[in-house]
Amino acid sequence: MAEKVQALLDRMVPPLYDLMERSVFSQSEVQEIVRRRTDHEVALMNVPGRRSDYRAYVDYELRLERLRVLRTSKLQERKTAANDWHVMGNVHFIYARMVRRFRDDLGVAAEYIDFCKRPQEGTKKA
Repeated sequence: MAEKVQALLDRMVPPLYDLMERSVFSQSEVQEIVRRRTDHEVALMNVPGRRSDYRAYVDYELRLERLRVLRTSKLQERKTAANDWHVMGNVHFIYARMVRRFRDDLGVAAEYIDFCKRPQEGTKKA
């Protein structure tokens, strides 16, 4: 189980490092993000999994995204970096795992569909 959590966290390192280099988050904040993500990932690996663990992780990631958008706008960055979409990609990844884990629960799938339909903060309006 620890290897799976470590592998998931390893793929999150480059985007977090980029956000730290761009002064969106400090080193101590990035360490806290990694600690919280580790706690959430371990909770998701526990059997039997609970929907509340997935929802708590999604809520944390959405709060993190709002903070990133706020700080990026304060830095007045004109260019969008590829790693700016990392947090939202992680939210979609969490939802996808939640739908797979609770495939018999149509409410979970409906929740993910509703999330996908919602306009997200920081995206351009068409």
